[in-house]
Amino acid sequence: MKRMQKFISVLTAAMIIGTAGMSVSANELSSAADDEIILYYANAYDARSELNISSKKATCKSIISGTSGVTKIYVTQILQRKISSNSWTDHAIWYKTEYSRDLTFTNTSGTLPSGTYQVKTIAEVYKGSSYEKITTYSTEKSC
Repeated sequence: MKRMQKFISVLTAAMIIGTAGMSVSANELSSAADDEIILYYANAYDARSELNISSKKATCKSIISGTSGVTKIYVTQILQRKISSNSWTDHAIWYKTEYSRDLTFTNTSGTLPSGTYQVKTIAEVYKGSSYEKITTYSTEKSC
C-alpha cells in the first residue's frame, strides 16, 4: 500500500513539474454569434448562398472564394420551395463553371407562388484534378 502511495505521489509531482511552464490561452471569436457554426474548407475561404425576395421575385446569389491554387469552380444553384417542416422541392436550377478561384453567380426567378424559399448552392472547388464539394444554404425567406 505504501509503495502505491509513493508511486502516486511521485507521478503527481512529476505531472505538476512537467506542466509548470506550460501556458494555455483562448480567444473569443468576435465574428460568430452564439448560435452560429463557422465552417472551414480546404479549398475555399468563403462560401455562401443569399436570397432576396421582392414583389414575389427571387434574386439568388452564390459566392465562392477559393484559396490559392484553385483553378476551377463548378456550381449548381437551386432555388427551393418548402413543402413541409423539413422537406423542400426544387423550383429552379442554374449551373455555372468559372475557371478562376472566385465565383459570384446571380439569377432571378419570375413570379413566385406564395411560400417559403431558400437557395442551395452545391460547389465543386478544384485544385488541379481533385476537388472539394461544398454545400451552402441561404436563410429562408417567405412571400
